[in-house]
Amino acid sequence: MQRYWLKLYTTIALIAGLSAVTTVVGHADEGERHPPLHHAIVEVERAVTFMEHANHAFGGHRESAVVMCNAAAEQLREALRWAHVPVGSVPSWENPEKHPMRRAILALEAAKDHLEHARHHFGGHRECALVLCDGAIKQLREALEYEKR
Repeated sequence: MQRYWLKLYTTIALIAGLSAVTTVVGHADEGERHPPLHHAIVEVERAVTFMEHANHAFGGHRESAVVMCNAAAEQLREALRWAHVPVGSVPSWENPEKHPMRRAILALEAAKDHLEHARHHFGGHRECALVLCDGAIKQLREALEYEKR
C-alpha cells in the first residue's frame, strides 16, 4: 500500500513538473522575437530625441546622424514587420552606458550582430538595415567626438 502512494505522489509530482516546464517554454515562445532589433529602435529614438534637443550641432554631424538613425530605425521596423513581429514591445534589459547616443550605438551594434546571424532574411530588409545601421553608428560616433569637446 505504501508503494502505491509513493508511485501516485511521484506521478503527480512529475505531471506538475512537466506542466510547469511546458508553461515556461510556452511563454518563451510567446515572448519577444528579435529583442536586439526592438531595443535598437528604442535606443535610436532616444538618441534622436537627445540630439534634436541638444544645444549644439555635434560638429555639424547632428543632422546626418538624425537622418541616418531615423532611416536605420525605420528599416529595422520594416524587417520586424516582414518577420510578422509586432513592433512595440520593448525588452527590459538595459546597457550600462548612460549617454543616449552611446546606448544607441551599443543597441545598433547588437541589432547588426543579430541581423548578421539570424536565419530569417526579413523580406530582403536585412541588407539595407545593416547598411543603415552602419551609417547611423558612424554618424553617432562622429557626433560623439564633438560632444566630448
